[in-house]
Parts: sequence; structure tokens; C-alpha cells
Amino acid sequence: MSVTDHSHTIIQLSDVSFAYGDEMVLEHVTIPVHRGDYLAIVGPNGGGKSTLLRVLLGLETPRSGSVSLFGQDIKKFKGWKKIGYVSQLATHIDVNFPMTVQEVVLMGRFPRLGLLQLPGKKDHEAVENALKEVGMWEYRDRRIGDLSGGQKQRVFIARCLAGEPEVIILDEPTVGVDVKTQKQFYALLQKLNTTMNLTLILVTHELDVVDHEATEIAYINKTLVYHGVPKNFVHTEYFARLSGKEDVHV
Repeated sequence: MSVTDHSHTIIQLSDVSFAYGDEMVLEHVTIPVHRGDYLAIVGPNGGGKSTLLRVLLGLETPRSGSVSLFGQDIKKFKGWKKIGYVSQLATHIDVNFPMTVQEVVLMGRFPRLGLLQLPGKKDHEAVENALKEVGMWEYRDRRIGDLSGGQKQRVFIARCLAGEPEVIILDEPTVGVDVKTQKQFYALLQKLNTTMNLTLILVTHELDVVDHEATEIAYINKTLVYHGVPKNFVHTEYFARLSGKEDVHV
């Protein structure tokens, strides 16, 4: 079972503001992420959820405020192998892409290899373990482009796992897949959080995840409107808005 250690903050966004030109996208957002958290980031369309992840990953520089990763300012942070990332476009791969499942997952080991170092026994063992963890070992010799959307999701999770991260960040990973596949995928994420004690940060519009699986909720609508536990969030007006007909996909 995952144990969230609230005495150990591994990611900290402090008073972060961000703008595209003159358009403010995030304003004064402060969020701590603790070891073992399963943080679900939710909010309305255009509320800044995916932008927040880009700031977290160092892909965008905030106008003001700061981001620290594992106790170090993001500008000086070098330990990116501790962080895995799955984008919402992960499954949108060309059907003719000439790599096998095993080769794709092996790419997750590259940050741990030295300059010009070839993968060795330990790396291939990590790939095998990761694929078995997500139930995709039997597909290891298939071309990645031949898999279904749900299978590709699992392969890209395995690629993260092969790198032995401490945190996995996911940006709406179930876009474009059916409900059954979504449920299977979120069951896998819960397993990674509870049995492997991986810290997860997930942008999602799937409120079942918020209600039943996440340990923390952050509701973003340019500012941080709510941050806390799911059992309190489901009784707020914000949950009611998101659970209606409104499209909350960013």
C-alpha cells in the first residue's frame, strides 16, 4: 500500500505565474507534492492544467514564482531520470514506426546510460520487468504501431518504469480510448501508486479517478481554486461543475 509522506515534499511550485504574451494562464499557484502522492489535476477547459505540467517539466519558464524538484531549484536540477513523463500524444504514433515494443521501452534506460555506453544485462532486465509489470511482455517483439491505443499506453508506462523513476507525470493519457480501456489503465496507475509507491501527477477529466483513486486533488482555473483530499472535493461546487455536461478537456 502506498504511504504518502507529508513530511517529505519532493516537488514544490511556489507562487507560480505564467503568461503567453499578455495573456495570463496561471496566477500565483502554490502546490506541494509529497512522496507517495497520487495528485490529480482537474479544472475547466483552458484553465491552465497542461501549462502547469509544462512549467513543472521545465518546458516553460514562469513569469514569477519558483519550482523546485527534489529540493533543488529547477534551473539547476539535473536529476531528470527521477521523473517519467507520458504525454497525451503518446498513443498517436505512426502505424509504420519501425520499432518493436521492447525497443521503445529500452529507450527509457537511455538517461541511465553513460556517454556512448550500450545497454547491458541490467538494462534488458529492467525492460523485461517493466513490460511484465504492465502486462505487455508477450508483445515485446510486436511493432509499436500495430498495437491498440490501450496497449500503447501500457508500453509508454513501461518505458517510464524501465528508467526507474520516482515520479511519473501524465497529461490526459486516456484521450481517444474507450471506457473499458480507460478503467484498465487507471487500475494500472493505482497499482503503481499503491504497490510500487510511485508518486503520480495526473492531468485528467475522468472524475471517477478523482473520486476513488487520487490521494490529492488540485483544481486549477488560472489560480489554484482547491487543493486537498478527494472526499472533501466531491462536495464542492467545482466538482459539481465538472461532473455536469461541461467539457473539461484541455
